[in-house]
Amino acid sequence: MAFKSMRNSRRISQEPPIAQPSDFMLPRQDLLDPFALGSCTPCVDICQIESLVLVRVELPGVDASDVDLSFQAGSLQIQGIKREPPQSRKLLCYYCLERRYGRFSRSISIDWIVNPRQARARMDHGILQIEFPKLKDRRGDGVKIKIKGK
Repeated sequence: MAFKSMRNSRRISQEPPIAQPSDFMLPRQDLLDPFALGSCTPCVDICQIESLVLVRVELPGVDASDVDLSFQAGSLQIQGIKREPPQSRKLLCYYCLERRYGRFSRSISIDWIVNPRQARARMDHGILQIEFPKLKDRRGDGVKIKIKGK
């Protein structure tokens, strides 16, 4: 009786399996947050010097014309939109997509007494810097009130 060798009947492929796009994606917990989709939250630094309060906002790839600033009741409101860059006509196949595009909004409480009417803002290399001149805190100053008689 002749036995067939099983050694050559099964071919074992030495090629690695085909990678799927999901294999390249990095895990991002905030992508699973349903409230975070379609929006981004810019990073902010707040500091003070002798006569100014400085707010620096990280907005890479955002045009200054796409940002709106307002100040009301001690709160700085920053709103805008980060637009996707124009794509070529070729279909793109993403393997990793972490940058966010769309509307953003941030409210920052300013705890100092500042003059928002003289605030200055400028955008330089993706950093929005807003300077608020400080005002003297007069809440603790005593004021004498005269009483008028008849």
